[in-house]
Amino acid sequence: MPVKSRFLCLVVAVQLLAGLLAAPAFAGEVHVVKIFNNAYKPRNLTVRAGDSVRFENWDPEPHTASASDGSWTSGPIAAAGEVTIAIVAGMKAGYICLYHPGMRGSLEVLE
Repeated sequence: MPVKSRFLCLVVAVQLLAGLLAAPAFAGEVHVVKIFNNAYKPRNLTVRAGDSVRFENWDPEPHTASASDGSWTSGPIAAAGEVTIAIVAGMKAGYICLYHPGMRGSLEVLE
């Protein structure tokens, strides 16, 4: 392969790699659920596979957002903290706070 062709291939490869590295971690829409006064706001949210949900804790105590069936969890979300989860096809949609089981929310996951 001539030197000029190798150089062009290298330039294209570097540009492709730079584009991949610059891409956001979540390609779909980012939805925000605020945790305030021991409640998820909004309580019910419609999302699509490929979206993400950012849980922001505005309360002074930690919370979680954990699937009611135990299939996924945000882990602890500290006071003034946030956690983002990726929405995947087939994800179970009902969730609770493991520390405060009366806190409930749901995601309607569209495929």
